[in-house]
This record gives sequence, C-alpha cells and structure tokens, in this order.
Amino acid sequence: MQRFKCLKQMIFSCCENLKISPKIVGLHCLEVLSFSLCPNLMGLDSTIGDLERLRNLNLTSCYNIRKLPKRICDLRSLETLNLNVCSKLKELRNDLGKLECLREVDVVATAITEVPNALGHSKNLEMLLLSRDFLFKEQSRVLDILPAWLQPQKSLSQLGFLPSSLKTLQLENCNLCEVEVPYNLESLSSL
Repeated sequence: MQRFKCLKQMIFSCCENLKISPKIVGLHCLEVLSFSLCPNLMGLDSTIGDLERLRNLNLTSCYNIRKLPKRICDLRSLETLNLNVCSKLKELRNDLGKLECLREVDVVATAITEVPNALGHSKNLEMLLLSRDFLFKEQSRVLDILPAWLQPQKSLSQLGFLPSSLKTLQLENCNLCEVEVPYNLESLSSL
C-alpha cells in the first residue's frame, strides 16, 4: 500500500470474505476508511491507529465485530464513527472521549449497553445515535426519556453527561409518545 501514499479514501464494501482488516501502512493522507457491509469482518488491524488524518471510519453492518482495537483512540482527526448494525459489538472504548474532533457516533442496532462517561466530555460531539435497547451506567447522568420497561428501577432523568455541543440525539424505537420529555433539554444549547 506504500505506493498509494496520497490516497484519501479506501472503501471495502460488501467484501464477504474479509475477516480482518488489512494492515494499513504508509497511507498518511487517508481520510475515509469504510468496511460497510463486510458481514464476516471480525476485527481491525492495530495499524489503523497510524492513520493520523482519518476523519471517517464506517463499519456499518459489520455484524461480527465484537470490539474496537485500542489504537482506535489514536485517531486524533476522527470526526465520524459509524458502528450502525455492528450487532455483536458490546462496548465503546472508554478513551473515545479523548478524540477531540469526534462529532458523530452511531451505535444504533449494536449490543452496546453503556456510553462511556468520557464521551460526555467530547467538546465537539454533535450527533449521538442510539437505539431502544440502549442502557446506561447507573452512575451516568442521562436520559429519562426511555420507557420504564427498558430501564427498570433506574432513573435516567438528566441529559447532563452529554456535551452541550450535541446537535442531534436520535433514539430509535423508544415509544416516546407517552413519556415526558426531560426538563433539562434546554441545557443542550446546540440541540
């Protein structure tokens, strides 16, 4: 891959036989990396952390991804992390909150049950996409807009853990029609 030093986008879509991402070495200009619809992809090579200019990582419908590599938190330019329909992915890395450029995170239709508190300190996070199966840590100050049957015996009455830069909060399939909207939405000045 060294021959493609100036490459800005690399898209591996619908690669059914791809089980682990290739080593990505010498692509210092790469800004977009997509493995969307690679149903058998199980992991990302640690060399992903060397992509200092990567802005967009798309893992949509990579059903067999179970965890993100530690080095994903080395992607200092990362703005968009799309994990939509990574149905076996159970957690986000705690240090994702250190990614200062991170603006959008999509964890709809994943097995993720917690958002790391550190993500709430992301100054530039504008969009967080969640689905109805989403649960939060007890100590997190988060949403009281999920129906009681999703959150038994938990009070999720505040959105305080979310950064004020948040512009979009999408909760899919949450039956919000009968649930009172939290009183403190006005504290999210960009929403």
